[in-house]
Amino acid sequence: MSWNRIILILLHAILAVQSRSSSNEVNLRRSQAEKFIHAKMNALINSNLGHYKNNMEYQDFLDELIMARQSQKPHSVKENAIKNFQQYNNERLALEEKIKKRVTEINQEIQLNNVGDKCMKFYSKQKLALERAYTRENLIKENILKENSAPCSMGSDDGNNSSENDIIAKINELIKSKLGHYKNNTEYNEHLITLAIAKISETSLLEKVNAIKIFQQYNHLRLALEEKIKIRVTEINHKIELNDEGDKCMKFYSKQKVAFEGAYTQENLVKEQILKENSASCPFGNGANNSNMDIIIPKIDALIDSKFGHYINNKEYSDFLNDLIIAKESRKSLSEKKKAFLKFQKYNNRRLKLEVQMEDQVSDIIFEIESLPKGHECIRFYAKQKLTLERSYTKKNSMKEKILSENKEDCPFSFPYKKGQS
Repeated sequence: MSWNRIILILLHAILAVQSRSSSNEVNLRRSQAEKFIHAKMNALINSNLGHYKNNMEYQDFLDELIMARQSQKPHSVKENAIKNFQQYNNERLALEEKIKKRVTEINQEIQLNNVGDKCMKFYSKQKLALERAYTRENLIKENILKENSAPCSMGSDDGNNSSENDIIAKINELIKSKLGHYKNNTEYNEHLITLAIAKISETSLLEKVNAIKIFQQYNHLRLALEEKIKIRVTEINHKIELNDEGDKCMKFYSKQKVAFEGAYTQENLVKEQILKENSASCPFGNGANNSNMDIIIPKIDALIDSKFGHYINNKEYSDFLNDLIIAKESRKSLSEKKKAFLKFQKYNNRRLKLEVQMEDQVSDIIFEIESLPKGHECIRFYAKQKLTLERSYTKKNSMKEKILSENKEDCPFSFPYKKGQS
């Protein structure tokens, strides 16, 4: 064998070793990057900071992070999931800190300044609204903070116009609190004009208070729907960015996105309809209906572990949960597991929404009772409503709806405020 041939064989051997070494280094770097990203995701998943319990918006973002963690998606997708969760969670924690600070200010104001009865009621109502806001959507938190950050303007003045001045101040706050997609929103402008007319008109204090309640009810729903649209658009952008479901699905999601982006300034009823019509997954392509057991099983596990609200001793909840567990562990097809998942999710979302409404109603009743003079005949009326609602937390959803409807009435023995009454 010639020296040239020997040298050539040796060169090939050296190159082969170097190639294997280079390939091993690339794989090692990828493995290290994967471990780093997963460690980062695990830290976020297990952080559990602030008022995360019973916060459905937090749970939605957490579910997205968990699914990204358990998937085989590329690093860029997982990094994007981390970024989305951190952005939401940092904002959530900052808002919760602002709420905590404001509640502390209210407590100090009550303790140090010996406020009168009117200001005591004013601050108690602010405190109640703020404490109920901890587990709400971030956009709702912002709105409630803005509405409940003003000091009591009534002081110790016992003049006849003090209550009216406070109500006018509240209306001014609402008119100035321009949150969300209020521009070019005809329905918002109509509610705003109605509120402004109530402010300057010669109507009674009760009518002005009713105008405030109507505007707040509309505006809270508007902001909650806008937040749902924002979350759904983020999900669609993520699907479009991945582009792993084929051209038909890209057109499907693009059409949904256009519908949502045009919905921000529509009436609340239209927003609800557009959300309902455009929340389904793409029925085409290889990603149809989450057609991957690696995705649906973690989703089912997340639902099974998400024990929110008054689930203990709730037979209806236990029945739905058992059906979901059986579907997960059985040999049923993917479509059957997906059907069980959606069935439980629909029931549970409705249950939690009704329980929040009941808790809000109970809090409002407590405030009404505390505002009444001792021995007032309305105290017994409201106490009965409160007891009925509190006993209904673990009943069926249909019963919850019925009891909520039956216990909305104002006390028939109370007298409406008249203009100028303190």
